[in-house]
Amino acid sequence: AVAIEAALQKVMRRDITIMDGSAVLMGLLFACILPPTAPWWLIILGVGVGMVAGKHIYGGLGSNPFNPVLVGWAALRLSFSAHLDRSATPLGVLKYHGVDAVLAKFKYMDLMVGNTPGSIGEVCAIGILIGGLFLLWRGYITWHIPVSFLANAAVFGAVFWKPALMWKIALILLVIGIAYFIWRRTSLVLIILMLIAMGFAYLLKSMGANLEELGGAGAANPLFHLFAGGMMLGAFFLATDMVTTPVTGTGMLVFGLGCGMLTMVARLWGSWVEPMLFAILVMNGFSPLIDRYIRVAPFGRVKASA
Repeated sequence: AVAIEAALQKVMRRDITIMDGSAVLMGLLFACILPPTAPWWLIILGVGVGMVAGKHIYGGLGSNPFNPVLVGWAALRLSFSAHLDRSATPLGVLKYHGVDAVLAKFKYMDLMVGNTPGSIGEVCAIGILIGGLFLLWRGYITWHIPVSFLANAAVFGAVFWKPALMWKIALILLVIGIAYFIWRRTSLVLIILMLIAMGFAYLLKSMGANLEELGGAGAANPLFHLFAGGMMLGAFFLATDMVTTPVTGTGMLVFGLGCGMLTMVARLWGSWVEPMLFAILVMNGFSPLIDRYIRVAPFGRVKASA
């Protein structure tokens, strides 16, 4: 990653900025989202696409609307998917064989300590969690995106894991969401959409609809969804990129809620085994819109002179 960035800046006649550490960070994160069986040329290709199409085409660090790591990964996923799916990951077993099969093959401790197939940086959930807590402790990231991301994913997982409890959870979320909306007087669009969805589920329950089929093939214990795949890695290390996320705390909450919602919707009913990275990439595109409608409070006002 460092060599590619230096070469690009040399060709474009820009100052060489490899000492800022952004290229090193991109290389490390890109390695974390790839399986250990990925061929060397795939790594170079993905980093190159991420550097060009995700970073320098927009003007370099600080100007890119999308996370370059995710741009490079998306290009590989769409073009060389076979090289990224070489093993039966827990999410893959859940998607194609059901919750009983995945729980028979993988224990929760396996998910936490990394005794499962998967990408390099997603198999040890407890290690990722410790690293994320360190970033929070040192102040490199704020709590808004990780907490809202994981909390919303857990809520979705719990709701569709136990459909019989859906109407109770929906009612509680409706009350909390409406109270928060009135208290803050802010346009939390994604929270309102989530509450509408939960309210719709409550209506289905009231009408006697069969909720047992709503969870889709990905329905499982919410703890499984939090520790399996790249949920922890995405919440702490990928979704918190300050360049591609909203600038306000409320905006970050909306961003994290959107990431969690899109991830779980796609896990439950989509065809992708792990859609978390695409969910973050989509929310990167919504960051300017979130910043537009959730603005920073002014520090003061200038009075007009007489």
